[in-house]
Amino acid sequence: MSLNSELDDLTRMLDLAAREEAFRLFAGMTNWRFMLSATFRWVAGEDTARHFWRAFVAQSNKRVFGKNYTRKVGHSYYSYLVGYERQAREAYHFHAVIGEPIEMAWAQQWLERVAGHTWVQRVESQVAAVRYCTKYIVKDGDVAAFRTKSVRLPAELPAWWY
Repeated sequence: MSLNSELDDLTRMLDLAAREEAFRLFAGMTNWRFMLSATFRWVAGEDTARHFWRAFVAQSNKRVFGKNYTRKVGHSYYSYLVGYERQAREAYHFHAVIGEPIEMAWAQQWLERVAGHTWVQRVESQVAAVRYCTKYIVKDGDVAAFRTKSVRLPAELPAWWY
């Protein structure tokens, strides 16, 4: 066996170990409820993808808790995992799972308006949801995680909240 072959085998084992460890960590964070993705119409860099994710978090929190939401919930009322991935065309996009209710129709419209191709759907399998983001750890991407300290409910629950 050549040195390159041995290094390739070791890399695959490390990738698998990293994915399994991340899976255990992320699976225990919360009960994931939504999955979403945004692919930009233009060749967006990693900083752009991160900027638009942060903007999405801010806007979705403002819709539920108002302009000064950080006084009520801190960074966000919902937990999330977001994976950033570089496509073959060198553009970045993101994939995310969210742990608390979000307004799906608004999320879809907002992401389409600012990015381009998007989809938002309810999580049907916790295992699939966590795998959805952890695969980016070993796909030359990056995963950011946020866990809300405590679940906060708005004073008046919106009709889409379940």
